[in-house]
Amino acid sequence: MKLCTKLNIVKMLNSFDHEHEFIEQSRIRLQQLSTDNISNVILRYSDTVFSMTLHDPQLYIAWLFFIFMKIIMSIFQLSSSDFPLLCVGIFGSMVSFLLVFYSNECYQRYKSQYDLQTKAIHCILELSSHASAKISKPAATQLCRYINVMHILGYTGYNNSYTIKNFYLPLVSKYNLLTDIELSEQLKVLNIENNEYEDIILNNNNAINQIVTWIMLRILHISRDANEQYMGDRDKGNMEKSLLKFRGILNELHSYRILSIPFAYINLVAILICIYCPAFASAVAFSSNISISYIYGFIIVFLNSIFMNGLFI
Repeated sequence: MKLCTKLNIVKMLNSFDHEHEFIEQSRIRLQQLSTDNISNVILRYSDTVFSMTLHDPQLYIAWLFFIFMKIIMSIFQLSSSDFPLLCVGIFGSMVSFLLVFYSNECYQRYKSQYDLQTKAIHCILELSSHASAKISKPAATQLCRYINVMHILGYTGYNNSYTIKNFYLPLVSKYNLLTDIELSEQLKVLNIENNEYEDIILNNNNAINQIVTWIMLRILHISRDANEQYMGDRDKGNMEKSLLKFRGILNELHSYRILSIPFAYINLVAILICIYCPAFASAVAFSSNISISYIYGFIIVFLNSIFMNGLFI
């Protein structure tokens, strides 16, 4: 059987999403910058909390509140005792408390997903090592092809950048991982027929289960093949165990996409920030002397916005 070269996927390779390329280039730039010296890290503007804060309308609303409160103070001769500074401080403590929990949860999810990715690669190496050491080269090559397709399917549909069009099919075609018949069977399971490729996969569990079935049947056939004399029952059990562990890791990884942080909680934190930033700007206006320059208040409000945005993004 010829590998998948007949299907008309050259068009898709040429139309590889520019968004995906931009994300990958940004990731590489930030990764290189993270190992740079402190001065270059601080002086960088794009893709930092400074640029995000300056593009956030909330900062300018807070500045307007600061100016407005300063004008009110000067007109009516008000002092800091006329403004509930303590209430703003208590409210700010509550918002900061929620933000810290929100930020910690986001980083914990990131670390957990990274650990799962590392475990998945570990399973792939374990399966490939068993196949290379115990099985003939043609059979081992077929198993490694299936394992790599399974790995690609595990990330396909994980977000809007990893779709069939710009992730699954280009990689399968580039490395000749499936034959024409195998690829057509996969596309049927993915509900894509007649080369009408969709950009988003709602659920690819069936496609992964299909690959798992192919690998299990192939391992069973190899274990019963008299020519595969180095493949024993123990090796068969170890490979099946690693395969099912790999399947469980991919399933757990996709659960992070399905069970994301509830939007109601994110919305609550965003609303509290929108309320707190103007209140903080008003508190700064009342707590500072009228003769103090407006630049001082602008800087304090800006630093507070950086803190809030830095924990929220």
